[in-house]
Amino acid sequence: DTSLALGAAMIPYSVEAHTVDAEREETRTKLLETEVALAEKDEQLRRKDEIRNQIESHILELRSARHSSAHSSLLPKTDEFNSFLDGTDDWLFSDECEEASVEQ
Repeated sequence: DTSLALGAAMIPYSVEAHTVDAEREETRTKLLETEVALAEKDEQLRRKDEIRNQIESHILELRSARHSSAHSSLLPKTDEFNSFLDGTDDWLFSDECEEASVEQ
């Protein structure tokens, strides 16, 4: 009889179905929170890599400018300046830099 089937379809979910739905919703919420946290971490890493690339690019430009005739007179000729550039370049690829935050 179709009226019986229609009536059965209109009965609210059982307690067991609500429990399963609540568990699924809780799992979904946790996964969504994890996804948001990972997206934020990815953005921080992207920004950190961008900053590191800018610093490295600047170091390379300074080294190049020291040898070009147009800009060489504007930069120090001392070994101390070379040491500074080398030290900064070394730091960019060190564990210390890897652990540093964008703010540092």
